[in-house]
Amino acid sequence: MKKAVGAVLLASAVFSTAALATNGDNLICSGPICRAMGGAGIGLPMETDSIYKNPAWIAEYSDGETLIASFGGTLFLPTVKAKIETMTMNIDGNEDGDGYGNGDADDGTFDMMNTISMTNYVKSKADTFAVPEIGLLYRSGRNLTFGVAAFGISGMGVDYRRLDDATANQALSQMNTLFQFFRFMPSFGYRAGNFYIGGSVHIAYGLLSIGAITCAQNMDGSIRPSTCSQSGSGASTDLGVGYDIGIGYKLFDVVYVGANYQSPVKMKYKNVFDFNKDGVYDDLNLEQPTEYGIGIGADFGNVRLVADYKKIKWSDAKGYGKGDINFGWKDQDVYALGAEFTFGRLKLRFGYNNGETPIPNAVYKAPPMNMAQFGGAVQNSYFNLVGFPAITEEAYTTGFSYKFSKHFTIDASYTYIPEVTITHEGQVDMGGGYQTVYKASAKNKQDVLTLALTYKY
Repeated sequence: MKKAVGAVLLASAVFSTAALATNGDNLICSGPICRAMGGAGIGLPMETDSIYKNPAWIAEYSDGETLIASFGGTLFLPTVKAKIETMTMNIDGNEDGDGYGNGDADDGTFDMMNTISMTNYVKSKADTFAVPEIGLLYRSGRNLTFGVAAFGISGMGVDYRRLDDATANQALSQMNTLFQFFRFMPSFGYRAGNFYIGGSVHIAYGLLSIGAITCAQNMDGSIRPSTCSQSGSGASTDLGVGYDIGIGYKLFDVVYVGANYQSPVKMKYKNVFDFNKDGVYDDLNLEQPTEYGIGIGADFGNVRLVADYKKIKWSDAKGYGKGDINFGWKDQDVYALGAEFTFGRLKLRFGYNNGETPIPNAVYKAPPMNMAQFGGAVQNSYFNLVGFPAITEEAYTTGFSYKFSKHFTIDASYTYIPEVTITHEGQVDMGGGYQTVYKASAKNKQDVLTLALTYKY
């Protein structure tokens, strides 16, 4: 059973990110109003923020304006840490094509066995990201509204290069990555009595850069030290197209009910990384997932309340949950609550968002897994925890709007996302019981600040 240890290798590095906000690698919402109310907005109008959340509501103007324009940005401040407590590898010391002895025979001995053990967590150097947000609404007649928005939906990355700790440099593969995803959304909203319908076309732009030190491996799982080198090619970009459709209904001029569907957006990042260490840069399909949800809200004049439910189908998205290269993400059920209180020119907002991480705690065992399954599970784990720690689950939000003139309002929000720790462990039965040959953990905590200036006419 000593061969089993050879399958636990320093995983082929993939792109890594510090997931922005709490719902996987998606923002909980775009814009300061929606974000201050916990990311809710399917069930209640949110001015320009509704373009992304539920475009049906852009036909509902609270003050009867003809034009609303919002210009702002988000400062995302993650604190991401990783630790490889145990990583056991077989080293093909004489590079004869296997990791056993000095010849080709499997004599039950290894050229070399190496176990990497980090004592402390290491913090990613990538800890500041800026995300732009622009929204515009124009009412064309009594019932029809047109809108356009440009939102950064994701802005993230990790940087574990040039660490002071030599063990951490080896264990974390000197990962350094950047993933950015923007949507440009022309939209419309139409009102027929108390019924609302709207839609948007999503023209998406994505950028992915991956960097990490990886090594080629033999069929038996042993690695060849002379092949260890940088496997990234630099930044790769792509364009994609999607859409979303929203509906809403208003009851008694107080209660709002809404629903929204957002299509997947197919993206392919070409020649981005040499995943199998064959000297050829590979493509990566990374599809932004389908989302759908419902919401209910109430507007009592000086008090507004809203509650949303949303499903994010990570398991159906190429790269995340399906495809030749995928990382095993689970679907998310997201719940959002928000409240707004008006005091003259001032509006105060509070919210809460909860979505169970798509990367839960896990223990992998062989058997019952065979070694191919076990090796794949460990590689996914390494990618998810070191490279893509989208593990946060809760967000507490607050914010305000202040109308300081007839036409201008300042909107702001703050999101606090408490630290979450996820641990994965790999155990192999060596004949005398299970032994831990892989154990990795990640921590993620976030602070998010959003500020916008809104013009109404």
